[in-house]
Amino acid sequence: MDANLIVSNILNPPILFFFLGMTAVFVKSDLEIP
Repeated sequence: MDANLIVSNILNPPILFFFLGMTAVFVKSDLEIP
């Protein structure tokens, strides 16, 4: 796949928040969204 396409997708806010949410669940953190 194209690296630029991957980077632009990762930098999209909805995708970014999705990965942040998955990371929070993965590390069992008590992350609260304001």
